[in-house]
Amino acid sequence: MNYGLMELLPDWTDPGIGQYSTFGMWVNADAYNALPDDLREQFDQVTEELNTGEGIAAFNEVAAGQCQQMKDAPTVKSLTAWAEQDTQAWKDALGDSGQEMWIELATEQGLEDAEGVLEQYLAGLESYDDVAYDDATSACVASFGDR
Repeated sequence: MNYGLMELLPDWTDPGIGQYSTFGMWVNADAYNALPDDLREQFDQVTEELNTGEGIAAFNEVAAGQCQQMKDAPTVKSLTAWAEQDTQAWKDALGDSGQEMWIELATEQGLEDAEGVLEQYLAGLESYDDVAYDDATSACVASFGDR
């Protein structure tokens, strides 16, 4: 998805905290649990594909096109990345404050057990820690220097 940000932002920096996607898939737990077993199984298979091979491949394909658009855009001057030690220093300085703010905001907006929801979300992310993938953002940063 192209939000037209290349027209507005001349300098870009990747902070090195992972791939970024505007795509998300959520389903009400009661609705999911009410599905027949065969539909839940299909849903789970699609979720697995989205979070591993096929989803990553589709994301990277679109990201490669967006990278080329950035390289071709006369309005984009730079695309850089933080050094690993800078990313780690930022994570250390942030600590749990971002998660705490999310829990507070989600609770204020009516989410029951926001802390539990966040814990489940983070556990889901961790379950994919060992999935190998090419980081499209890093590849774009590397190719941008040859522009």
